[in-house]
Amino acid sequence: MIFKDIFVYPEPVDYDSTVVTSFKMQSWSICLYLIREIKTKKIISDNFNRICFIGKEKPFNEGFVNSCNVLSVDVPFDLNEYSTRPLDSLNELFIQMLSYGINICISKHKLPLDFLLKSLEEFRRNGYENKWTWRRKRIKGTALTCEIICEVTMDKFYAEFIVSDKTTIIYRRDILTDKPSWISNSYFLKNKFLIRDDKILLADNLGKITFEEKISKLKKLI
Repeated sequence: MIFKDIFVYPEPVDYDSTVVTSFKMQSWSICLYLIREIKTKKIISDNFNRICFIGKEKPFNEGFVNSCNVLSVDVPFDLNEYSTRPLDSLNELFIQMLSYGINICISKHKLPLDFLLKSLEEFRRNGYENKWTWRRKRIKGTALTCEIICEVTMDKFYAEFIVSDKTTIIYRRDILTDKPSWISNSYFLKNKFLIRDDKILLADNLGKITFEEKISKLKKLI
C-alpha cells in the first residue's frame, strides 16, 4: 500500500470544536509540505495509506489501523501551551508533535525515519514556508512560460497565475485566496491546467472552467 497523507490535530472528542478547527487550519501548511515530500518518495507501507497523529493530554494509543487504512497514533498535546504560544511559534509545536509520533511509528511500521525527520528540518530551515510551483506550461510559438504558484500559511491558501518572458515576469493575476483546508484546497489542487485554442484554463473534475486567460492578451505584453 502507498503511504500518501499525514495529519496532526487534537482529539475531537476531548477538545472544543473551535480549538480542533483552528489547529487543523494552522497545521495544514506543514502537513501539506510533508504530503508533497512523501508523494515524491512513493513510500510502501504495510497496511495504511494515511497517518493521523492525535493530540491528547495523556497519550496511550501507540498505533491502530482502522478499516479505512488510517493509522492513528496518540501524541502529547497541552491545550494551555497551544493557546498561549505566539502564532509565529506554532510551527515548532507542530514539528514537536509530528516528530514524536513519527518516532513511535518507526518501532512498529516500516517508514523512512531519516527522510521524514529531514523533511521536517527542511521545513524549519526554509522559514516554515510552503510555497511551490504547482503547474507550469510553455506557450508554443513564444518564449512565454505560464505558472501557477501556490502557497499555504497558517491562515491562508493562495494561488497566483504568473507569466514570464524568459526570465522576466510580465503578468501576474490572483486565482484564489482561501482558508487553509484539506478539503477545499485539495479539491482545487485536482484542477487540470489546459491550453485550448487561445485560452489557458483551469478545469475541475467535472469539466467546469474555474479560471481562464487569453493567450492573445499575453502576447501583446511582450
